[in-house]
Parts: sequence; C-alpha cells; structure tokens
Amino acid sequence: MNTLIVFVHPNPNSFNGRLKNKAIECLIEQGHEVQVSDLFAMNFKCTADQGDFTSLIRPENFDLQLEQREAMVTGAFTEDIKIEQKKLK
Repeated sequence: MNTLIVFVHPNPNSFNGRLKNKAIECLIEQGHEVQVSDLFAMNFKCTADQGDFTSLIRPENFDLQLEQREAMVTGAFTEDIKIEQKKLK
C-alpha cells in the first residue's frame, strides 16, 4: 500500500513528530511505501487566497470556490499545490 503522511508542525521533535516517525517505521516494517509531506518544513502556504492560482476568471470579484473549481479544470493552481495534489493521486 502507498501511504502519504501530511505533517504540519513547527517542531519535528514534538510528540506529533515522534508519532509521525513511529508511523513511518511501522508502515515500512509492514512493507508499505511511505511518502511524507512536511508542509511546515516546506514553507507551504496553508491558507487559501488569490495567490493559489496562476490565473483568475474573476479577479475583480474574487470567489475562492469558483476559482478552485475552475483551477481543477484548467490546471490554474500554482506549482506547489499541483505537486501536493499529485502526491494524493
């Protein structure tokens, strides 16, 4: 099984970080493939806004849901978002 762990914490040695590490260890021991997205370490912007898109269909009246729907069809998300979406697939 392929497993993607999405981790977002400022301290990789925190309790959450240790849980992530243990999960990775256990999954690998069981023969699973594990990939980790450490969004905090990547400086991934975790808030949704106009900066998430390479183009907007209505820049004068920004509607996040409309733009997200359109970006799914046209591929107008920024590269960092596209990379994380590919990991989910």
